[in-house]
Amino acid sequence: MRRPRLDVCTATTDKPPRPLSVAAHRALVAALALLAAAALVRPALAAHPFYEQLLQRGTDDFNRRDYDKAVHRLRLACFGLLDEPELLAEGLTRLALAQAGNGDEEGFRETFQRLAEVEDRFGAYTAAAIPGDMRKGLEQFVGRLVPRATLSASASFSRLVPIPEDPLFKLPPAKRRKQLERRIEEQPDDVRWRLALAELDLAEGNLDAAWAQADGALSREPGNMAARRVRGRVLAAQGRWAAAAQELGATEAAGSDPAAAEALLLALVKLERWSDAVALWARLPDAVRQQPRVAELGRITIEATQGQMAPTPTRPR
Repeated sequence: MRRPRLDVCTATTDKPPRPLSVAAHRALVAALALLAAAALVRPALAAHPFYEQLLQRGTDDFNRRDYDKAVHRLRLACFGLLDEPELLAEGLTRLALAQAGNGDEEGFRETFQRLAEVEDRFGAYTAAAIPGDMRKGLEQFVGRLVPRATLSASASFSRLVPIPEDPLFKLPPAKRRKQLERRIEEQPDDVRWRLALAELDLAEGNLDAAWAQADGALSREPGNMAARRVRGRVLAAQGRWAAAAQELGATEAAGSDPAAAEALLLALVKLERWSDAVALWARLPDAVRQQPRVAELGRITIEATQGQMAPTPTRPR
């Protein structure tokens, strides 16, 4: 005899449904977070062959140094790759290099701005299969052609702000501090010296001094992401987890600053914001994940979201 089908949408019972316990609710949130992380790392759909062919032909033109044809074809290819961030990042990288080779500095800056937006939203430049020599060439042009203030305000590319090759960075900490203080006095509007001193203060545990230097840099360059990352690391070192998560989360630190990424992941773990921690872990480059402290935080996050680590009990109000 066929068993009656139970329709879970219409089945009724005499007893009201039991509410989820706190532990069950957290387990459900963790499961949803894992699904979200899986969605973040799923492979991109195949591009239309026409635009893939344009991307390849534009690359061939670039390799032959026929920059006019390369710019034309790569621009069309990028138009057809708007829904596939990683391929779009490849196309924009090649387009920017072709524009630089053609002497079109303004076009290079505009293309770089589009690439920075794709990286900030999707992490596509970090994840794309772009050859190392091509990345190096692009980033060298970025350091030369993109204004420092614009670069400092980019969440993902502020790491490319040129740092002067200076013997003082090889000095012992005490002597380096004196040299940096003198540079700040002589060049008060050059925030690089303040940020270098802030890093030194952070390394020595002088948290108030590091915060003061980062604030001084922000007062001169309000959009400077490196300064905000320093402030976020200071907040994390002080155990002010919510403030640290807010400050570091606003800077998109995951791909560009391993120390800031570690501090942000630690803050999310301390706050038990497991879905955010899983999403951050999914975005981290492999080189950052392999750092011992980051790897340990990742293990804690995964165990918590899989229900292997019991949630911290809380007192009822």
